[in-house]
Amino acid sequence: MADVNQKLIAFLDYVAGKKSDDSFVQKLENAIKIAKQNREWRHEYMTLLMRDQENIEKGIERGIEKEETRIIIRLYHNGFTPNQIADLVDKDIKKVEAVIKRELNVDAL
Repeated sequence: MADVNQKLIAFLDYVAGKKSDDSFVQKLENAIKIAKQNREWRHEYMTLLMRDQENIEKGIERGIEKEETRIIIRLYHNGFTPNQIADLVDKDIKKVEAVIKRELNVDAL
């Protein structure tokens, strides 16, 4: 049991950035060096990283749009006119009207 704990401690130390003489940690470090030198893997990693960043940006944009929609509908339900809402949320009146029509299935305002 003590041997397992020492190996785990050596691994966790390595993850924390400390050097280790443990054989498993040394093998792991060598494997990481080899992987870093592999151009194909690096290219794939960078491609995935870029895709992930794009997806994060899209998610943020969608979240902002959902929140803007929620605010517009809430203001409309509280008696604000589309013109007042457009002024409050700093959006074009046509966009505000389109959101209200889409979300509330209203034909005309």
